[in-house]
Amino acid sequence: MHANSLMENKWIPYVLIFSLAVAQYANTRNHDFAWDDAIVLTENSRVQKGWSDIPELFENIKSSKTENRYGYRPISLLSFATDVQFFGLDSKASHRISILLYSILCLIVFLFLQQIFPEHKWQNFLATLLFVVHPLHTEVVANIKSRDEILAMIFGLLAMLFYLKATKKSSVLNYGLFLILLVVAFLSKENAVVFSGVALLLTWYKLSDTAELMEWVKRILPLAISLCLLVGIRLFAYSDNFFQNTDRELYEKGIFIQDGFVGNPIFSLESDFVLKWLNIIYIGAFHLYKFIVPFPLVHDYGYNYLQLVDLTDYQTYLSLIVAVVMVLITVITIRKRSIVGFGLGFFIITASVYLHIVELAPDIFGERFVFVSSLGLCVAAVGLTFKVIKSNRLRPVVFVFWLSVSVVFFSVGWNRNKAWKDNKTLLQTDLVILKDGARLNYNYALYLHRTYYQLPEEEKASMQDSILKYYNRTIEITDRLLPAYLDLGGAYMEFGRPEKARNIFVETIAKYGHLSAPYVQMAKYHMSSKEFSEAIPYLEKAIEYGSKNSDYHYLLAICQFNEGQHQQAIATLDVGEKLDVSDGPYLALMVRLHLRMNEVDKARRVLRRGLAQFPNDASLLEMKERVDARSAQ
Repeated sequence: MHANSLMENKWIPYVLIFSLAVAQYANTRNHDFAWDDAIVLTENSRVQKGWSDIPELFENIKSSKTENRYGYRPISLLSFATDVQFFGLDSKASHRISILLYSILCLIVFLFLQQIFPEHKWQNFLATLLFVVHPLHTEVVANIKSRDEILAMIFGLLAMLFYLKATKKSSVLNYGLFLILLVVAFLSKENAVVFSGVALLLTWYKLSDTAELMEWVKRILPLAISLCLLVGIRLFAYSDNFFQNTDRELYEKGIFIQDGFVGNPIFSLESDFVLKWLNIIYIGAFHLYKFIVPFPLVHDYGYNYLQLVDLTDYQTYLSLIVAVVMVLITVITIRKRSIVGFGLGFFIITASVYLHIVELAPDIFGERFVFVSSLGLCVAAVGLTFKVIKSNRLRPVVFVFWLSVSVVFFSVGWNRNKAWKDNKTLLQTDLVILKDGARLNYNYALYLHRTYYQLPEEEKASMQDSILKYYNRTIEITDRLLPAYLDLGGAYMEFGRPEKARNIFVETIAKYGHLSAPYVQMAKYHMSSKEFSEAIPYLEKAIEYGSKNSDYHYLLAICQFNEGQHQQAIATLDVGEKLDVSDGPYLALMVRLHLRMNEVDKARRVLRRGLAQFPNDASLLEMKERVDARSAQ
């Protein structure tokens, strides 16, 4: 078949694109759950209910639970719940659905480009081909959780298609569908707000310079309305009336230990305006670099891998030059309404949300950050080669070049897919590159620690040194990851090395003396050796920094009880009970203390309260027998 007749056929380009997209990710179809899949599937109680409580999926909850550290993306949660409804908690089914959705997205990408530039069919096809196989997309497709990016882009581009229809033939229906799809995209992932900007770019490309002012107003007004609508949804979703946020509660309990620096070192530059913006520009240039050179790929670009730049770094000035040149080219080519200008404009608009301009993201960079914006670079790159090589005689050179690039990218992406097989494969693959990455060493230690409990007893001893090695490596890299200190000390205690645990806890208190968690760990160290009097001051300090944590009162009361300070222990528990008591043993200890003090009536009243909250708690039922026996005397 002749090359031109290929583009004249209505269906063949779509069949080729869909087939290539499926083939690109076919080797992920049998993968297990990995990495952030825990957030939306394996540790998400709401999603695991399937369709049994759909309204719950539309709640906005932020807490210490893994499932509640996701953001407000109810449409994506509904998608994952649909997986569970029809297939159960099945990683293979979820991976195959993600492959299907990605393949559908690629069809929409081609249709979108055809609607904007119908006269550039081959450029549209090659740009779509490049988008399909680009290795930067492996995280989005191979990691089920990142389906939210696919959904947001699907609905965002569909919204743009209806907006284009509205610019040709204005109708309430077209504008209405545009708004509905844009909202659905936004509720899939918040970064879809950028499509309001893309629609403005489309307005420029579809209206001529001779268009009257009212025509511009007529086109731009729906965009302003859409942006206000999305901002309104955002404000409502995070309002006091809707947003269920426990951060303040966690802080008051002394257990809020989140430090954004390890994921995004730019947090350390918030007070330095110049350096912050130089690094924002650098990250923008890094987006472009990673598009051109998508190797090596890793799942974590946080602290100690992607380094910050300063005024002495040549990369700072190189990034500035790249940024200035790109902006100039973008302005010039957009003014001419060229396909290159559209691609660059699309890239700048859609990448802006991930450049830490409005607010700092949890991660300094992620391959998923370039997912939507990479389409713009695909369009610009292909368009630039067609602009440079205008001769029809040399056009086969352009086709061969992009087909060759696509083959290379397909191979790189295919191999990278294998790393996402499961957590073990992902962590061990990336550890080769991220050997000095703080979070990877910590996460690998956590993985090994979880695996440890599944080993036969005779194999556990050999695993202990590996677990400790990666915890220690983490705190060698950075002292700004408190959980690593706590887990390392806990591991030393668990593995029978209490003195090393004590040294870690002393160091942790010196570094994090404003938080209660290190004091609690030191107290537990003393309690494990029955040194209750030594533990008491640390627990009192923990309560000072976590006054609303009843667990600390419980531990303090145990120490006071063992030191014979029964009245003080009861007083401590009374204070703690006014807070949030989460289990029966707390109240069972109160009953025990009242019995020890021969206060049977008080013991009975506490027992009654306890059984009302925890009717099946074994410790309370045991205390009931004791209270009944004492009452019978």
